[in-house]
Amino acid sequence: MTKIPIDGKLLRGIRKSLKVPNRNYEEFGAWGLSYHTVQRAEREGLITDESLSIIITEMLKRASELDKVDPLPQQESHTSRTTDSLVEIMRMAGDRLIRSQQALGKAINSPAELNVLAVTMQELLESGRVQAMADSFRGEAELADEKLRTIQKATESAYVRSLKDRGDNWARNGQYSKAIQVYRQANQIDPDDLEAQLRIAESLLSLRIGDPVQNLKESRRLLSFKIPKSSSLWADWTTCHGIATYRDTSLSVSKRLAGSAKHFIAATKHLQDSGKLFRAATPASHLGIVVFRQGLAIFSHAGNQSSGAAAAKFKQAHEMFEFAIKQWNKLDFPYLWALGKKRLGNYWQLLPEVEPSARRRNLDNALRNYQGALELYKDKGFVLAQAQLLFSMSDLHLARAKTVVNGTSKHYRRAVDTCIESLDLLTREHREDWAYACYNLADAYLSNPSVSESQIEKAIDLLKNEVLPVYHRRFDETEWSDTHFRLAEAYQLLAERRSFDRNLIVLAISSIKGACAISDLAYPALQSYRQRLKELKNIFVLTLNEKPETFDVIEPPSDLHC
Repeated sequence: MTKIPIDGKLLRGIRKSLKVPNRNYEEFGAWGLSYHTVQRAEREGLITDESLSIIITEMLKRASELDKVDPLPQQESHTSRTTDSLVEIMRMAGDRLIRSQQALGKAINSPAELNVLAVTMQELLESGRVQAMADSFRGEAELADEKLRTIQKATESAYVRSLKDRGDNWARNGQYSKAIQVYRQANQIDPDDLEAQLRIAESLLSLRIGDPVQNLKESRRLLSFKIPKSSSLWADWTTCHGIATYRDTSLSVSKRLAGSAKHFIAATKHLQDSGKLFRAATPASHLGIVVFRQGLAIFSHAGNQSSGAAAAKFKQAHEMFEFAIKQWNKLDFPYLWALGKKRLGNYWQLLPEVEPSARRRNLDNALRNYQGALELYKDKGFVLAQAQLLFSMSDLHLARAKTVVNGTSKHYRRAVDTCIESLDLLTREHREDWAYACYNLADAYLSNPSVSESQIEKAIDLLKNEVLPVYHRRFDETEWSDTHFRLAEAYQLLAERRSFDRNLIVLAISSIKGACAISDLAYPALQSYRQRLKELKNIFVLTLNEKPETFDVIEPPSDLHC
Protein backbone atom coordinates (compact mmCIF):
# COMPACT_ATOMS: atom_id res chain seq x y z
CA MET A 1 0.00 0.00 0.00
CA THR A 2 1.55 3.32 -1.12
CA LYS A 3 1.93 6.18 1.38
CA ILE A 4 1.49 9.62 -0.12
CA PRO A 5 2.97 12.82 1.41
CA ILE A 6 0.19 15.18 2.50
CA ASP A 7 0.23 18.49 4.35
CA GLY A 8 -1.21 18.12 7.85
CA LYS A 9 -2.90 21.51 7.44
CA LEU A 10 -4.56 20.24 4.28
CA LEU A 11 -5.95 17.21 6.10
CA ARG A 12 -7.21 19.39 8.95
CA GLY A 13 -8.82 21.62 6.34
CA ILE A 14 -10.63 18.59 4.92
CA ARG A 15 -11.87 17.68 8.41
CA LYS A 16 -13.11 21.20 9.06
CA SER A 17 -14.82 21.41 5.66
CA LEU A 18 -16.88 18.35 6.66
CA LYS A 19 -17.76 19.67 10.10
CA VAL A 20 -21.36 20.65 9.38
CA PRO A 21 -24.47 19.60 11.36
CA ASN A 22 -24.37 15.87 12.30
CA ARG A 23 -20.78 15.47 11.00
CA ASN A 24 -17.75 15.04 13.27
CA TYR A 25 -14.81 12.74 13.82
CA GLU A 26 -17.16 9.78 14.35
CA GLU A 27 -17.97 10.06 10.65
CA PHE A 28 -14.46 8.85 9.81
CA GLY A 29 -15.22 5.62 11.64
CA ALA A 30 -18.32 5.11 9.51
CA TRP A 31 -16.10 5.34 6.43
CA GLY A 32 -13.80 2.61 7.69
CA LEU A 33 -11.13 4.99 9.02
CA SER A 34 -10.14 5.20 12.67
CA TYR A 35 -9.73 8.51 14.50
CA HIS A 36 -6.11 7.60 15.23
CA THR A 37 -5.41 6.94 11.52
CA VAL A 38 -6.51 10.44 10.60
CA GLN A 39 -4.79 12.01 13.60
CA ARG A 40 -1.49 10.22 12.81
CA ALA A 41 -1.70 11.27 9.15
CA GLU A 42 -2.18 14.92 10.24
CA ARG A 43 0.83 14.65 12.52
CA GLU A 44 3.22 12.69 10.22
CA GLY A 45 2.21 14.27 6.93
CA LEU A 46 1.77 10.82 5.31
CA ILE A 47 -1.42 9.01 4.39
CA THR A 48 -2.09 5.81 2.50
CA ASP A 49 -3.55 6.10 -0.98
CA GLU A 50 -6.51 3.98 0.15
CA SER A 51 -7.33 6.28 3.09
CA LEU A 52 -7.06 9.43 0.99
CA SER A 53 -9.28 7.91 -1.72
CA ILE A 54 -11.93 7.14 0.95
CA ILE A 55 -11.84 10.69 2.29
CA ILE A 56 -12.10 12.32 -1.14
CA THR A 57 -14.90 9.95 -2.16
CA GLU A 58 -16.89 11.06 0.87
CA MET A 59 -16.15 14.67 0.00
CA LEU A 60 -17.62 14.08 -3.44
CA LYS A 61 -20.72 12.57 -1.86
CA ARG A 62 -21.04 15.64 0.32
CA ALA A 63 -20.67 17.86 -2.76
CA SER A 64 -23.41 15.88 -4.49
CA GLU A 65 -25.71 16.46 -1.53
CA LEU A 66 -25.03 20.18 -1.75
CA ASP A 67 -25.83 20.08 -5.50
CA LYS A 68 -29.34 18.91 -4.67
CA VAL A 69 -30.05 21.78 -2.24
CA ASP A 70 -32.30 24.43 -3.77
CA PRO A 71 -30.34 27.70 -3.74
CA LEU A 72 -32.93 29.70 -1.74
CA PRO A 73 -31.80 33.18 -0.72
CA GLN A 74 -31.47 32.29 2.94
CA GLN A 75 -29.37 29.18 2.08
CA GLU A 76 -27.25 30.67 -0.72
CA SER A 77 -24.51 32.11 1.43
CA HIS A 78 -23.99 28.91 3.47
CA THR A 79 -24.14 26.65 0.42
CA SER A 80 -21.73 28.74 -1.67
CA ARG A 81 -19.24 29.05 1.17
CA THR A 82 -19.31 25.33 1.91
CA THR A 83 -19.11 24.34 -1.78
CA ASP A 84 -16.28 26.78 -2.46
CA SER A 85 -14.44 25.42 0.57
CA LEU A 86 -14.82 21.88 -0.72
CA VAL A 87 -13.70 22.91 -4.19
CA GLU A 88 -10.55 24.56 -2.85
CA ILE A 89 -9.72 21.62 -0.59
CA MET A 90 -10.26 19.17 -3.45
CA ARG A 91 -8.10 21.27 -5.76
CA MET A 92 -5.33 21.27 -3.18
CA ALA A 93 -5.75 17.53 -2.65
CA GLY A 94 -5.63 16.93 -6.38
CA ASP A 95 -2.48 19.05 -6.74
CA ARG A 96 -0.88 17.17 -3.87
CA LEU A 97 -1.70 13.82 -5.45
CA ILE A 98 -0.30 14.89 -8.80
CA ARG A 99 2.96 16.07 -7.22
CA SER A 100 3.19 12.83 -5.24
CA GLN A 101 2.74 10.75 -8.37
CA GLN A 102 5.29 12.84 -10.23
CA ALA A 103 7.69 12.13 -7.40
CA LEU A 104 7.08 8.43 -7.94
CA GLY A 105 8.07 9.01 -11.58
CA LYS A 106 9.16 5.81 -13.27
CA ALA A 107 8.66 3.79 -10.09
CA ILE A 108 5.08 2.93 -11.09
CA ASN A 109 5.62 -0.82 -11.33
CA SER A 110 2.31 -2.32 -10.21
CA PRO A 111 -1.38 -2.06 -11.10
CA ALA A 112 -2.03 -0.75 -7.57
CA GLU A 113 0.30 2.21 -8.05
CA LEU A 114 -1.12 2.86 -11.51
CA ASN A 115 -4.62 2.78 -10.02
CA VAL A 116 -3.65 5.69 -7.76
CA LEU A 117 -2.96 7.76 -10.86
CA ALA A 118 -6.29 6.75 -12.38
CA VAL A 119 -8.11 7.70 -9.17
CA THR A 120 -6.23 11.00 -9.08
CA MET A 121 -7.28 11.93 -12.60
CA GLN A 122 -10.88 11.03 -11.84
CA GLU A 123 -10.78 13.14 -8.70
CA LEU A 124 -9.45 16.10 -10.65
CA LEU A 125 -12.30 15.81 -13.14
CA GLU A 126 -14.81 15.57 -10.27
CA SER A 127 -13.19 18.62 -8.72
CA GLY A 128 -13.81 20.55 -11.93
CA ARG A 129 -17.41 19.35 -11.99
CA VAL A 130 -17.96 20.59 -8.42
CA GLN A 131 -16.49 23.97 -9.37
CA ALA A 132 -18.91 24.18 -12.30
CA MET A 133 -21.81 23.33 -9.99
CA ALA A 134 -20.74 26.04 -7.59
CA ASP A 135 -20.77 28.55 -10.48
CA SER A 136 -24.22 27.29 -11.43
CA PHE A 137 -25.55 27.86 -7.90
CA ARG A 138 -24.28 31.43 -8.07
CA GLY A 139 -26.20 31.94 -11.29
CA GLU A 140 -23.10 32.02 -13.52
CA ALA A 141 -24.59 29.62 -16.06
CA GLU A 142 -22.30 30.57 -18.98
CA LEU A 143 -19.15 30.03 -16.92
CA ALA A 144 -20.48 26.72 -15.57
CA ASP A 145 -21.34 25.51 -19.07
CA GLU A 146 -17.86 26.44 -20.33
CA LYS A 147 -16.25 24.46 -17.53
CA LEU A 148 -18.50 21.44 -18.12
CA ARG A 149 -17.72 21.51 -21.85
CA THR A 150 -14.02 21.57 -21.01
CA ILE A 151 -14.47 18.55 -18.74
CA GLN A 152 -16.38 16.72 -21.48
CA LYS A 153 -13.68 17.49 -24.02
CA ALA A 154 -10.91 16.44 -21.63
CA THR A 155 -12.70 13.17 -20.89
CA GLU A 156 -13.18 12.36 -24.58
CA SER A 157 -9.60 13.36 -25.36
CA ALA A 158 -8.25 11.11 -22.61
CA TYR A 159 -10.37 8.21 -23.89
CA VAL A 160 -9.18 8.71 -27.48
CA ARG A 161 -5.57 8.91 -26.25
CA SER A 162 -6.01 5.65 -24.34
CA LEU A 163 -7.47 3.97 -27.44
CA LYS A 164 -4.47 5.08 -29.52
CA ASP A 165 -2.13 3.80 -26.82
CA ARG A 166 -3.89 0.44 -26.91
CA GLY A 167 -3.56 0.38 -30.68
CA ASP A 168 0.16 1.16 -30.41
CA ASN A 169 0.52 -1.75 -28.00
CA TRP A 170 -1.09 -4.25 -30.41
CA ALA A 171 0.84 -2.91 -33.41
CA ARG A 172 4.14 -3.05 -31.55
CA ASN A 173 3.51 -6.73 -30.86
CA GLY A 174 2.53 -7.62 -34.40
CA GLN A 175 -1.24 -7.89 -33.75
CA TYR A 176 -2.17 -5.49 -36.54
CA SER A 177 -5.81 -6.52 -36.95
CA LYS A 178 -6.47 -5.77 -33.26
CA ALA A 179 -4.54 -2.52 -33.55
CA ILE A 180 -6.68 -1.39 -36.48
CA GLN A 181 -9.91 -2.14 -34.59
CA VAL A 182 -8.86 0.06 -31.67
CA TYR A 183 -7.49 2.83 -33.89
CA ARG A 184 -10.80 2.88 -35.79
CA GLN A 185 -12.70 3.33 -32.50
CA ALA A 186 -10.54 6.37 -31.74
CA ASN A 187 -11.09 7.76 -35.23
CA GLN A 188 -14.88 7.28 -34.99
CA ILE A 189 -15.02 9.23 -31.72
CA ASP A 190 -12.85 12.01 -33.12
CA PRO A 191 -12.91 11.97 -36.96
CA ASP A 192 -10.55 14.97 -36.97
CA ASP A 193 -7.81 13.01 -35.16
CA LEU A 194 -5.26 12.61 -37.96
CA GLU A 195 -2.90 10.62 -35.73
CA ALA A 196 -5.42 7.77 -35.41
CA GLN A 197 -5.98 7.86 -39.17
CA LEU A 198 -2.23 7.73 -39.72
CA ARG A 199 -1.85 4.72 -37.42
CA ILE A 200 -4.62 2.84 -39.25
CA ALA A 201 -2.81 3.41 -42.54
CA GLU A 202 0.50 2.27 -41.06
CA SER A 203 -1.02 -0.92 -39.60
CA LEU A 204 -2.76 -1.76 -42.87
CA LEU A 205 0.65 -1.83 -44.56
CA SER A 206 1.74 -4.63 -42.22
CA LEU A 207 -1.55 -6.56 -42.17
CA ARG A 208 -1.56 -10.11 -43.52
CA ILE A 209 -5.34 -10.66 -43.47
CA GLY A 210 -7.71 -9.84 -46.32
CA ASP A 211 -6.83 -8.65 -49.79
CA PRO A 212 -3.32 -7.12 -49.60
CA VAL A 213 -3.90 -4.98 -52.68
CA GLN A 214 -7.01 -3.48 -51.08
CA ASN A 215 -5.11 -2.97 -47.81
CA LEU A 216 -2.47 -0.95 -49.66
CA LYS A 217 -5.15 1.00 -51.52
CA GLU A 218 -7.01 1.78 -48.29
CA SER A 219 -3.77 2.82 -46.61
CA ARG A 220 -2.98 5.27 -49.38
CA ARG A 221 -6.53 6.67 -49.24
CA LEU A 222 -6.07 7.35 -45.53
CA LEU A 223 -2.74 9.04 -46.26
CA SER A 224 -4.22 11.29 -48.95
CA PHE A 225 -4.71 14.20 -46.53
CA LYS A 226 -2.13 16.98 -46.58
CA ILE A 227 -0.12 17.98 -43.53
CA PRO A 228 1.92 21.18 -43.30
CA LYS A 229 5.59 20.83 -42.40
CA SER A 230 4.91 22.77 -39.23
CA SER A 231 2.71 19.92 -37.93
CA SER A 232 4.16 17.51 -35.37
CA LEU A 233 2.74 14.67 -37.50
CA TRP A 234 4.47 15.65 -40.76
CA ALA A 235 7.49 13.40 -40.24
CA ASP A 236 5.30 10.41 -39.29
CA TRP A 237 3.08 11.06 -42.32
CA THR A 238 6.13 11.21 -44.61
CA THR A 239 7.60 8.06 -43.05
CA CYS A 240 4.32 6.24 -43.62
CA HIS A 241 4.38 7.26 -47.29
CA GLY A 242 7.87 5.80 -47.47
CA ILE A 243 6.68 2.48 -46.02
CA ALA A 244 3.78 2.42 -48.50
CA THR A 245 6.19 2.93 -51.39
CA TYR A 246 8.51 0.24 -50.03
CA ARG A 247 5.58 -2.21 -49.87
CA ASP A 248 4.20 -1.43 -53.34
CA THR A 249 5.15 -4.50 -55.38
CA SER A 250 3.57 -3.03 -58.52
CA LEU A 251 6.84 -1.04 -58.74
CA SER A 252 10.22 -2.52 -59.55
CA VAL A 253 12.57 -3.14 -56.63
CA SER A 254 14.81 -0.25 -57.68
CA LYS A 255 11.86 2.19 -57.84
CA ARG A 256 10.54 0.99 -54.48
CA LEU A 257 13.92 1.56 -52.85
CA ALA A 258 14.52 4.95 -54.47
CA GLY A 259 11.00 6.22 -53.75
CA SER A 260 10.93 5.11 -50.13
CA ALA A 261 14.44 6.46 -49.52
CA LYS A 262 13.29 9.92 -50.65
CA HIS A 263 10.54 9.94 -48.00
CA PHE A 264 12.77 8.54 -45.22
CA ILE A 265 15.52 11.09 -45.96
CA ALA A 266 13.00 13.96 -45.82
CA ALA A 267 11.51 12.75 -42.51
CA THR A 268 14.92 12.15 -40.91
CA LYS A 269 16.30 15.56 -41.95
CA HIS A 270 13.14 17.37 -40.83
CA LEU A 271 13.31 15.86 -37.35
CA GLN A 272 17.05 16.35 -37.01
CA ASP A 273 16.76 20.01 -38.02
CA SER A 274 13.99 20.39 -35.42
CA GLY A 275 16.22 18.89 -32.73
CA LYS A 276 13.91 15.88 -32.32
CA LEU A 277 16.68 13.32 -32.55
CA PHE A 278 14.79 10.57 -30.73
CA ARG A 279 11.90 10.68 -33.21
CA ALA A 280 14.36 10.95 -36.10
CA ALA A 281 15.73 7.53 -35.19
CA THR A 282 12.67 5.73 -36.67
CA PRO A 283 12.82 7.04 -40.26
CA ALA A 284 16.63 6.89 -40.05
CA SER A 285 16.44 3.20 -39.20
CA HIS A 286 14.06 2.61 -42.12
CA LEU A 287 16.45 4.54 -44.33
CA GLY A 288 19.31 2.33 -43.18
CA ILE A 289 17.46 -0.75 -44.41
CA VAL A 290 16.69 0.84 -47.78
CA VAL A 291 20.16 2.19 -48.56
CA PHE A 292 21.70 -1.10 -47.43
CA ARG A 293 19.51 -2.97 -49.91
CA GLN A 294 20.51 -0.45 -52.57
CA GLY A 295 24.14 -1.18 -51.74
CA LEU A 296 23.57 -4.92 -52.03
CA ALA A 297 21.94 -4.45 -55.44
CA ILE A 298 24.89 -2.36 -56.64
CA PHE A 299 27.34 -4.89 -55.23
CA SER A 300 25.62 -7.85 -56.94
CA HIS A 301 25.95 -6.08 -60.29
CA ALA A 302 29.48 -4.78 -59.68
CA GLY A 303 30.74 -8.16 -58.51
CA ASN A 304 32.84 -6.90 -55.59
CA GLN A 305 32.75 -4.43 -52.75
CA SER A 306 35.37 -2.20 -54.32
CA SER A 307 32.53 -0.46 -56.12
CA GLY A 308 32.55 3.08 -54.72
CA ALA A 309 28.77 3.45 -55.03
CA ALA A 310 28.10 0.24 -53.09
CA ALA A 311 30.63 1.14 -50.39
CA ALA A 312 28.99 4.57 -49.96
CA LYS A 313 25.59 2.96 -49.48
CA PHE A 314 26.95 0.49 -46.92
CA LYS A 315 28.62 3.34 -45.01
CA GLN A 316 25.41 5.38 -44.98
CA ALA A 317 23.40 2.39 -43.74
CA HIS A 318 25.88 1.78 -40.92
CA GLU A 319 25.69 5.45 -39.88
CA MET A 320 21.88 5.34 -39.81
CA PHE A 321 21.80 2.21 -37.62
CA GLU A 322 24.41 3.65 -35.22
CA PHE A 323 22.47 6.93 -35.04
CA ALA A 324 19.24 5.08 -34.15
CA ILE A 325 20.91 3.04 -31.40
CA LYS A 326 22.42 6.19 -29.90
CA GLN A 327 18.96 7.77 -29.58
CA TRP A 328 17.30 4.56 -28.34
CA ASN A 329 19.33 4.25 -25.14
CA LYS A 330 19.14 0.88 -23.41
CA LEU A 331 17.88 2.12 -20.04
CA ASP A 332 14.88 4.20 -21.11
CA PHE A 333 13.98 2.52 -24.42
CA PRO A 334 15.03 -1.13 -24.15
CA TYR A 335 12.74 -2.42 -26.91
CA LEU A 336 13.95 0.12 -29.46
CA TRP A 337 17.58 -0.26 -28.41
CA ALA A 338 17.40 -4.00 -28.98
CA LEU A 339 15.70 -3.41 -32.34
CA GLY A 340 18.60 -1.18 -33.34
CA LYS A 341 21.12 -3.85 -32.27
CA LYS A 342 19.22 -6.43 -34.30
CA ARG A 343 19.31 -4.28 -37.42
CA LEU A 344 23.01 -3.60 -36.92
CA GLY A 345 23.49 -7.36 -36.62
CA ASN A 346 21.58 -7.78 -39.91
CA TYR A 347 23.97 -5.26 -41.44
CA TRP A 348 27.10 -7.20 -40.43
CA GLN A 349 25.55 -10.53 -41.35
CA LEU A 350 24.57 -9.49 -44.88
CA LEU A 351 27.56 -7.25 -45.62
CA PRO A 352 29.33 -8.94 -48.52
CA GLU A 353 33.08 -9.63 -48.34
CA VAL A 354 35.35 -11.33 -50.83
CA GLU A 355 37.84 -12.64 -48.26
CA PRO A 356 36.60 -15.55 -46.05
CA SER A 357 38.46 -14.17 -43.01
CA ALA A 358 36.67 -10.82 -43.36
CA ARG A 359 33.36 -12.66 -43.74
CA ARG A 360 33.94 -14.51 -40.45
CA ARG A 361 34.73 -11.21 -38.68
CA ASN A 362 31.49 -9.72 -39.99
CA LEU A 363 29.51 -12.72 -38.76
CA ASP A 364 31.17 -12.48 -35.35
CA ASN A 365 30.13 -8.80 -35.18
CA ALA A 366 26.59 -9.79 -36.13
CA LEU A 367 26.46 -12.47 -33.44
CA ARG A 368 27.61 -10.04 -30.73
CA ASN A 369 24.86 -7.58 -31.66
CA TYR A 370 22.24 -10.35 -31.79
CA GLN A 371 23.24 -11.74 -28.40
CA GLY A 372 22.97 -8.31 -26.77
CA ALA A 373 19.47 -7.85 -28.18
CA LEU A 374 18.41 -11.41 -27.30
CA GLU A 375 19.46 -11.05 -23.66
CA LEU A 376 17.40 -7.89 -23.30
CA TYR A 377 14.35 -9.40 -25.06
CA LYS A 378 14.42 -12.39 -22.71
CA ASP A 379 14.93 -10.20 -19.65
CA LYS A 380 12.02 -7.90 -20.55
CA GLY A 381 9.72 -10.67 -21.80
CA PHE A 382 9.47 -9.37 -25.38
CA VAL A 383 8.37 -12.74 -26.75
CA LEU A 384 7.50 -11.77 -30.33
CA ALA A 385 10.65 -9.68 -30.74
CA GLN A 386 12.66 -12.60 -29.35
CA ALA A 387 11.16 -14.95 -31.95
CA GLN A 388 11.88 -12.49 -34.77
CA LEU A 389 15.49 -12.12 -33.66
CA LEU A 390 15.91 -15.90 -33.67
CA PHE A 391 15.01 -15.83 -37.40
CA SER A 392 18.16 -13.82 -38.07
CA MET A 393 20.23 -15.97 -35.74
CA SER A 394 19.23 -19.17 -37.56
CA ASP A 395 20.35 -17.57 -40.83
CA LEU A 396 23.58 -16.59 -39.10
CA HIS A 397 24.32 -20.18 -38.05
CA LEU A 398 23.81 -21.33 -41.64
CA ALA A 399 26.16 -18.60 -42.86
CA ARG A 400 28.79 -19.60 -40.29
CA ALA A 401 28.54 -23.22 -41.44
CA LYS A 402 29.67 -22.13 -44.90
CA THR A 403 32.75 -20.27 -43.61
CA VAL A 404 34.35 -23.13 -41.64
CA VAL A 405 36.15 -26.22 -42.90
CA ASN A 406 35.34 -28.50 -39.97
CA GLY A 407 32.43 -28.60 -37.57
CA THR A 408 29.76 -27.59 -40.08
CA SER A 409 27.26 -30.13 -38.69
CA LYS A 410 27.37 -28.25 -35.35
CA HIS A 411 26.25 -25.03 -37.03
CA TYR A 412 23.49 -26.78 -38.98
CA ARG A 413 22.15 -28.32 -35.75
CA ARG A 414 22.22 -24.89 -34.09
CA ALA A 415 20.29 -23.44 -37.01
CA VAL A 416 17.57 -26.11 -36.71
CA ASP A 417 17.38 -25.75 -32.92
CA THR A 418 17.11 -21.96 -33.23
CA CYS A 419 14.24 -22.28 -35.73
CA ILE A 420 12.36 -24.68 -33.47
CA GLU A 421 12.92 -22.32 -30.52
CA SER A 422 11.37 -19.45 -32.50
CA LEU A 423 8.35 -21.57 -33.47
CA ASP A 424 7.78 -22.48 -29.81
CA LEU A 425 7.33 -18.75 -29.10
CA LEU A 426 4.74 -18.25 -31.87
CA THR A 427 1.29 -19.40 -32.93
CA ARG A 428 -0.38 -19.42 -36.35
CA GLU A 429 -2.09 -16.15 -35.38
CA HIS A 430 1.31 -14.49 -35.97
CA ARG A 431 0.78 -15.17 -39.65
CA GLU A 432 3.80 -13.57 -41.28
CA ASP A 433 6.16 -14.41 -38.42
CA TRP A 434 4.90 -17.99 -38.31
CA ALA A 435 5.47 -18.34 -42.06
CA TYR A 436 8.96 -16.87 -41.77
CA ALA A 437 9.89 -19.24 -38.94
CA CYS A 438 8.59 -22.24 -40.92
CA TYR A 439 10.53 -21.13 -44.01
CA ASN A 440 13.69 -20.81 -41.93
CA LEU A 441 13.26 -24.30 -40.49
CA ALA A 442 12.74 -25.78 -43.97
CA ASP A 443 15.79 -23.85 -45.19
CA ALA A 444 17.87 -25.14 -42.27
CA TYR A 445 16.93 -28.72 -43.13
CA LEU A 446 17.64 -28.35 -46.85
CA SER A 447 20.92 -26.46 -46.39
CA ASN A 448 22.54 -29.41 -44.61
CA PRO A 449 24.40 -31.64 -47.09
CA SER A 450 23.62 -34.60 -44.80
CA VAL A 451 19.84 -33.98 -44.77
CA SER A 452 17.72 -37.13 -44.45
CA GLU A 453 14.67 -38.03 -46.54
CA SER A 454 12.39 -37.51 -43.57
CA GLN A 455 13.81 -34.00 -43.08
CA ILE A 456 13.27 -33.22 -46.77
CA GLU A 457 9.64 -34.33 -46.41
CA LYS A 458 9.28 -32.11 -43.34
CA ALA A 459 10.69 -29.19 -45.32
CA ILE A 460 8.22 -29.77 -48.18
CA ASP A 461 5.31 -29.93 -45.73
CA LEU A 462 6.40 -26.68 -44.06
CA LEU A 463 6.79 -24.80 -47.34
CA LYS A 464 3.51 -26.07 -48.84
CA ASN A 465 1.18 -26.00 -45.86
CA GLU A 466 2.60 -23.33 -43.55
CA VAL A 467 4.45 -20.78 -45.69
CA LEU A 468 2.71 -20.48 -49.07
CA PRO A 469 -0.82 -20.00 -47.66
CA VAL A 470 0.43 -16.78 -46.04
CA TYR A 471 2.24 -15.22 -49.00
CA HIS A 472 0.27 -13.58 -51.78
CA ARG A 473 1.88 -13.41 -55.22
CA ARG A 474 0.71 -9.88 -55.98
CA PHE A 475 1.71 -8.43 -52.61
CA ASP A 476 4.60 -10.63 -51.42
CA GLU A 477 5.99 -11.52 -54.84
CA THR A 478 9.61 -11.95 -53.80
CA GLU A 479 8.71 -14.11 -50.77
CA TRP A 480 6.26 -16.12 -52.90
CA SER A 481 8.91 -16.70 -55.58
CA ASP A 482 11.67 -17.55 -53.10
CA THR A 483 9.42 -20.11 -51.41
CA HIS A 484 8.63 -21.80 -54.72
CA PHE A 485 12.32 -21.85 -55.61
CA ARG A 486 13.10 -23.58 -52.28
CA LEU A 487 10.19 -25.96 -52.79
CA ALA A 488 11.52 -26.89 -56.24
CA GLU A 489 14.91 -27.64 -54.69
CA ALA A 490 13.26 -29.87 -52.08
CA TYR A 491 11.23 -31.80 -54.67
CA GLN A 492 14.32 -32.27 -56.86
CA LEU A 493 16.45 -33.39 -53.91
CA LEU A 494 13.86 -35.94 -52.82
CA ALA A 495 13.38 -37.14 -56.42
CA GLU A 496 17.12 -37.78 -56.76
CA ARG A 497 17.07 -39.82 -53.54
CA ARG A 498 14.27 -41.91 -55.08
CA SER A 499 15.83 -42.67 -58.46
CA PHE A 500 14.48 -39.53 -60.15
CA ASP A 501 10.84 -40.07 -59.27
CA ARG A 502 8.88 -38.56 -62.18
CA ASN A 503 6.01 -37.12 -60.12
CA LEU A 504 8.43 -35.30 -57.84
CA ILE A 505 10.35 -33.90 -60.82
CA VAL A 506 7.07 -32.60 -62.30
CA LEU A 507 6.24 -30.90 -58.99
CA ALA A 508 9.72 -29.36 -58.95
CA ILE A 509 9.27 -28.04 -62.51
CA SER A 510 5.88 -26.54 -61.64
CA SER A 511 7.33 -24.75 -58.60
CA ILE A 512 10.36 -23.37 -60.42
CA LYS A 513 8.16 -22.08 -63.23
CA GLY A 514 6.21 -20.16 -60.60
CA ALA A 515 9.43 -18.67 -59.20
CA CYS A 516 10.61 -17.63 -62.69
CA ALA A 517 7.35 -15.77 -63.34
CA ILE A 518 8.42 -12.93 -61.02
CA SER A 519 7.60 -9.60 -62.66
CA ASP A 520 10.79 -7.77 -61.64
CA LEU A 521 13.32 -8.80 -64.28
CA ALA A 522 16.08 -7.08 -62.29
CA TYR A 523 15.48 -9.27 -59.22
CA PRO A 524 18.95 -10.61 -58.25
CA ALA A 525 17.77 -14.20 -57.66
CA LEU A 526 16.07 -14.52 -61.05
CA GLN A 527 19.25 -15.79 -62.67
CA SER A 528 19.42 -18.65 -60.13
CA TYR A 529 15.75 -19.44 -60.78
CA ARG A 530 16.35 -19.73 -64.53
CA GLN A 531 19.43 -21.86 -64.05
CA ARG A 532 17.42 -24.26 -61.87
CA LEU A 533 14.66 -24.39 -64.53
CA LYS A 534 17.22 -25.29 -67.21
CA GLU A 535 18.67 -28.02 -64.96
CA LEU A 536 15.25 -29.55 -64.33
CA LYS A 537 14.41 -29.48 -68.04
CA ASN A 538 17.57 -31.48 -68.77
CA ILE A 539 16.63 -34.03 -66.10
CA PHE A 540 13.09 -34.28 -67.47
CA VAL A 541 14.15 -34.68 -71.11
CA LEU A 542 17.49 -36.47 -70.88
CA THR A 543 17.17 -38.55 -67.73
CA LEU A 544 13.45 -39.37 -67.83
CA ASN A 545 13.33 -39.47 -71.66
CA GLU A 546 10.31 -37.17 -71.81
CA LYS A 547 9.48 -34.97 -74.79
CA PRO A 548 10.26 -31.24 -74.60
CA GLU A 549 6.62 -30.55 -75.51
CA THR A 550 5.53 -32.34 -72.35
CA PHE A 551 7.85 -30.14 -70.30
CA ASP A 552 6.30 -27.03 -71.86
CA VAL A 553 2.74 -27.94 -70.84
CA ILE A 554 3.56 -28.41 -67.14
CA GLU A 555 1.60 -25.63 -65.43
CA PRO A 556 3.11 -23.30 -62.81
CA PRO A 557 1.27 -22.76 -59.51
CA SER A 558 -1.80 -20.52 -59.40
CA ASP A 559 -1.41 -16.76 -58.95
CA LEU A 560 -2.68 -16.72 -55.39
CA HIS A 561 -1.08 -19.62 -53.56
CA CYS A 562 0.67 -22.90 -54.26
